[in-house]
Amino acid sequence: MRVDALILSGGTGTRMGADCPKQFLMLGGIPVLARTVEAFCSHPDISRVLVVSGASFLLKTQTVLKTIHSQKLLAPVTGGKTRQESSYLGLCALEQQEEPPDYVLIHDAARPLVSDAVISRCVRDVVSLGACTASIPVQDTIVLSDAPPLLASVPDRNTLFAVQTPQAFSFAQILSAHRALCADAVVTDDTSVMRLAGYPVYLTEGEKRNIKLTTKEDFLIAEAFLSCEQNTHS
Repeated sequence: MRVDALILSGGTGTRMGADCPKQFLMLGGIPVLARTVEAFCSHPDISRVLVVSGASFLLKTQTVLKTIHSQKLLAPVTGGKTRQESSYLGLCALEQQEEPPDYVLIHDAARPLVSDAVISRCVRDVVSLGACTASIPVQDTIVLSDAPPLLASVPDRNTLFAVQTPQAFSFAQILSAHRALCADAVVTDDTSVMRLAGYPVYLTEGEKRNIKLTTKEDFLIAEAFLSCEQNTHS
């Protein structure tokens, strides 16, 4: 069984307000992208790791990846204008390998604290279920408003989950789902692509520490997680 990881690293990080995309910023002295890639390269269930880079930052991506010494790491490929297009181009690149994967885990480069446990659970569940995504229960009360600031309704919190990555799929099914996608379809992630193609997607237990770095505050939270782990192991 071959399980590959596809790391989407095409974001520009405009909400971070930094001089470069967030995947190249330092987190605990290591570039975010390097932390993310190493998490998958070091996992025993992952066969290969492919990074999909924004066209403008391919050279910078290559420079970061040169610091990672793993036979699992493939040369990065250039993504598209949208997340969906970048994901599809990455899947096509994996299809061109001498031995395409049986399953693929698609992960955001901006989630560098993904743990071995989360990756293992995604691999376990995709093999038995065909498609799954890491997720965590929503703790806050969520409200709906179709005419802000007027509150319209309060959905049952027990039915709400925050979706994370990795998102794991049968490789043949996710590739087929992307190819069947209508040109005007609006999708936010690969689970949306799968569901539009009629495939069920299941929830896998994620972790709070698997935070997506979007704002400066997120970096502070991630640094705190790292600091706590270092203190625990010291």
